[in-house]
Amino acid sequence: MLRLIGQYVDVDEVEVKRQLVYTFNAVVADRWREARVLLAGDAAHMTPQFIGRGMNAGVRDADNLSWKLEAILRHGADPVILDSFETERRPHAKAMIDLSVFNKALVSVKNPARAKARDLALTTGLHTPGVGGWLRRAGMKPKPRLKKGGYVGLPRGLRGVEGSLFPQPMVRQYDGRPVRFDDAVGIGWTVIGIGVDPRERLAAGLDTRQSVGATFVTAFAPGTRPQGAIGDGRRRSGLVDLEDTTGELTHWLRKAGVREGAVVVLRPDKYVFGIARHDASELTGAPVDQLGLPAASTSSVAEAS
Repeated sequence: MLRLIGQYVDVDEVEVKRQLVYTFNAVVADRWREARVLLAGDAAHMTPQFIGRGMNAGVRDADNLSWKLEAILRHGADPVILDSFETERRPHAKAMIDLSVFNKALVSVKNPARAKARDLALTTGLHTPGVGGWLRRAGMKPKPRLKKGGYVGLPRGLRGVEGSLFPQPMVRQYDGRPVRFDDAVGIGWTVIGIGVDPRERLAAGLDTRQSVGATFVTAFAPGTRPQGAIGDGRRRSGLVDLEDTTGELTHWLRKAGVREGAVVVLRPDKYVFGIARHDASELTGAPVDQLGLPAASTSSVAEAS
């Protein structure tokens, strides 16, 4: 150790009080659920600090698990949905751990020649159009996209975004205030009509959907929201009226093939449950079926909120 720090200080003038060899853990539990016992956060997976995403993973776990527990305890959903907690979260948590271990290997190169080659490669990449931006925004970071066949939601097609995290753009409320999308819609299930009132597309069981607290939203593209005074018939009770002021949401929807008139349903953790581009009938019963809600529940998306 003295030989190492001697490159920077006079070792005769330094007294080493303590030294520690850091040992990190990069592990994932064999299973995350056993009957009524569930593991989350560091109990389920441990991420080395080399990309600093360990706490983020724990927050994602809590977000994923909490709404499913609520569906069971408050609305009588089938406890089997808790099995989806691991199938949804394990792939992303493991991928983030693998990236952290890779980053550790990248920064811990001991061979001087290999270290110089690494530095040259990274410097070249940072100055290469396209590649530089990808590196700076950590484009290699695993995307929060749930694995096909292992999530609560409608199946994802070729261009589909089902099982993907919904964007968090800046939007403008009816009163003109700019807010983040999540702050505007709050917690719970969210039903978004693109340029339309989603309640008109999902009319069956509307009273029940409203009673359990789903948030209904009409989202307008930049500059397309109708103007008018409060009370002109457009601002309806129970509807959140939002305008995409930056174009970020509109761009995301366009890439997903979602056009005006469509309805997008978000789970409470803001992952896309499903999209009705034309026929909304599939969205009325799918949440009830997938969550195993009691037969007394009406066939509506919001009952699982």
